[in-house]
Amino acid sequence: MNKFFMDRYAMSELGANNLKKAIFSRTILNLVKMFPPIIAFMFLFQYLSSIEGIKADYELSFVNYIVVILVMGLIIFFVAGWDYTRLYTNVYSESANSRIDIANRLKKLPLSYFGKRDLSDLAETMMNDITLYEEIFSHAVPQLYATIISTTIISVMILSYNFKLGLATLWVIPVSILLFFLSKKKNKKTGDEWVKTNRAVYDDFQEKVDRIQEIKAYNLEEKSLEEFDEKLAINKKNKIKLEFRRSFTCCLKHFIEIRNRNCGSSWSKYAYFR
Repeated sequence: MNKFFMDRYAMSELGANNLKKAIFSRTILNLVKMFPPIIAFMFLFQYLSSIEGIKADYELSFVNYIVVILVMGLIIFFVAGWDYTRLYTNVYSESANSRIDIANRLKKLPLSYFGKRDLSDLAETMMNDITLYEEIFSHAVPQLYATIISTTIISVMILSYNFKLGLATLWVIPVSILLFFLSKKKNKKTGDEWVKTNRAVYDDFQEKVDRIQEIKAYNLEEKSLEEFDEKLAINKKNKIKLEFRRSFTCCLKHFIEIRNRNCGSSWSKYAYFR
């Protein structure tokens, strides 16, 4: 596993170990967060059983529920703190070590290397890359792997409890994955086109600013504005196309979620009243 992370994300062995710890702690936190809905459903089933005159499998008093909720809150609090340390503190420590390592490498370079480059621009680029590294490995990568693992565990538990209810609740997962892969190529193509035209607009704007005196001297203001407006129009068109495709995917996703909640609610009623 360490080798996989090291090869895929160009990490050190310490960074790979920290990533594994962050994934494990976030997985545990995701599973612990299932406690509140479990307690809520237990209370709901006990309440409905008393209304219907059916003897429930368990009977907890109000004091018992209060004690369970307090214990559950303490567990979530300590697990969340443990996860925060493993997820954020380790990532920030790794990025700090990366900054120190880059600074030590730059110290060993000859002065002629810096004479051909803008030192401030070079330092800003490197620091921005490390900042992006912090954001990705503290807000995206561990959460992604932890969500996959915890969703798999929860899906197996639901299917083992009631297979039909599990299918009615979990069919949205493979459909969402299929929808993601079908829309990924189109969204990426449209996004690349927008980035390309957006860069062309900024480059054209910068070029015209640099050549403003030449443009005025040869009376090319109207022609320059027409060229800029044409590129800007293409950029707007690509942006609208990108937002439309993303909004279509989001609308379809929300529709699937609504259908999934309706199916899950119907099967829950069926499983209870049966």
